[in-house]
Amino acid sequence: MKKRNKVKKQHYVPRFYLKNWADKKEKIWVFNKNNQENFKASIKDVASSKYFYDVPKQIIEELKKKELINDNLKFLEQKQIFEESLSLIEMINSKIIKDIINNAKNTFTKNIYKDKDIDNILKIKEKYKKELSFFLAIQYLRTKEARITFEQLYIGTLTKIMEKIMGIEFDNYSQITLDNNHLQIFHLDILFNSKYVEEIAYLLEDYHWQLLINKTKHSFYTSDSPVVYYPNIKNKNSFQGYGFATFGISIYYPISPEFALLITEKNFFNKIKKFLKYKNIVLLQKENVIFYNDLIVHNSTQQIFSNKNNFDLAKKRIKESPFLTDINRKRIEFN
Repeated sequence: MKKRNKVKKQHYVPRFYLKNWADKKEKIWVFNKNNQENFKASIKDVASSKYFYDVPKQIIEELKKKELINDNLKFLEQKQIFEESLSLIEMINSKIIKDIINNAKNTFTKNIYKDKDIDNILKIKEKYKKELSFFLAIQYLRTKEARITFEQLYIGTLTKIMEKIMGIEFDNYSQITLDNNHLQIFHLDILFNSKYVEEIAYLLEDYHWQLLINKTKHSFYTSDSPVVYYPNIKNKNSFQGYGFATFGISIYYPISPEFALLITEKNFFNKIKKFLKYKNIVLLQKENVIFYNDLIVHNSTQQIFSNKNNFDLAKKRIKESPFLTDINRKRIEFN
């Protein structure tokens, strides 16, 4: 049997997903927040990093020296178990997302949208929700943005503990750091810890799902961190953060320039549904698309993607909030 070559360039946003914004040559328009340049690139060259999901060789060597790795664990050197696991998950969900998009496109092509039953025609199937919930939980946790956030969480928490125990201010001693190898292991441990993924997936599956339909001239952006959430209700306690379990939270995930998923915490949705014409779909206006694109710009790490070379909104957002160009900007505030 022919030995499979190792995947060197590993994507933290799947190529099948990016293809929905790409042209026939699989090229996509990119806006880089750091230098504010836009250019066209192949989808194989964006939202990726070398051996992003591999166990670093240095870590394996450390385990060998400490005799903590045996012959039964040599597959860590030989196989890309994390990359292969993600590929299987992507294979299943690529078909689901393709089916949702095709169903929506056919509905509008055939003018079925004039049918009063469009709300049921475009309703996300229950069997799809289960698979997509797990996929979206993984997607949220697998990116470079997540890795940076976890690093800040680790360092910030440890710093606060040391300040409390030692009674000294943070600035009085060297900043705690994680080297890249140990940060990668820390990230992989969270990403492939079923507890974290299943907790998020369970919440998403139970929330209310809607298909957002964008028929304006402004395409949906996506980015190198495409799963974003936002609160519909601001917390009264300014020190309280937001998470997937927060009352009134909505999770947004664009699936093409025309369509996106919106997943809203059920108790909040039940309070507002009586004001909605449709329960399972939302026909967007220009200002709605601008709102969601702004979320993507704000939550992206470095790169924003589009099927069009039009990043005026992104540039406007950067001009108003220049801190967004800093890849090391604070994601977490410790009080």
